[in-house]
Amino acid sequence: MIIKEDIYFPFANEDRRLHIYLPDDYYSEGNEERYAVMYMWDGQNLFNDCDATFGKSWGLSNFLQGYWKRMIVVGMECAHNSPQRCNEYCPYSVEIGNVGKLRGDAENTIQWVIEKVKPYIDRRFRTWSHREATAVGGSSMGGMMSLYTILKHNDIFSKAAVISPSIRTSMSHFLNEIKDADINPDTRIFFSWGTNEWNSLEVEETVRNYILELEREIQTKQPSCRTYIFRQEGGLHNEASWELQLPTLFPFLWEG
Repeated sequence: MIIKEDIYFPFANEDRRLHIYLPDDYYSEGNEERYAVMYMWDGQNLFNDCDATFGKSWGLSNFLQGYWKRMIVVGMECAHNSPQRCNEYCPYSVEIGNVGKLRGDAENTIQWVIEKVKPYIDRRFRTWSHREATAVGGSSMGGMMSLYTILKHNDIFSKAAVISPSIRTSMSHFLNEIKDADINPDTRIFFSWGTNEWNSLEVEETVRNYILELEREIQTKQPSCRTYIFRQEGGLHNEASWELQLPTLFPFLWEG
């Protein structure tokens, strides 16, 4: 089942909607089970096509209903009808293509999740609140946010889905971030990109090399950290392609 609730986002002085997936029998009589939680950016795009910004969701609820591990997924809406999304999801002050100069407000957004959203979810639902049961994920700018979150706040999040991350203008920042990061040995990071995301072999090669470099530096910093590289042949930069990664993504993050 999907529950929608609003929570105040002080940095934009407005409410933001949470799209909360619960196992269908969550409220069944006698069910006292607690659940791991995955927090995901661009929450409007996860579950229902009617909510999705471009009319196609990840179909994540359909996947989770057939997946053996029962969990809660919290999709957090962004300013998806506004250029402000890029500021809220970018950790650094950089220039991105035709978007222009970004302020780098991501830390404010993450602090909102840590200080407001996560405590609310842990009070409201039967969760396992410790880091080993807490993950973060997203795509595009949300993929970049997930990478930043797992590096900067590894004491709270143990797993990250870094899908089609928008990292090309921020590589030097991320390499410095890895050098300063305190990465727990049990951390898991799933990286992915699609070969047809940019209709340019040169850009695809650049993104591939950047992701491989990030993985290499993370493994150097913490050899026990588990990483996974998924090159999606023919994958595009859209929800339909990211949906196809779910059967690989979830077992890597949550099994074994």
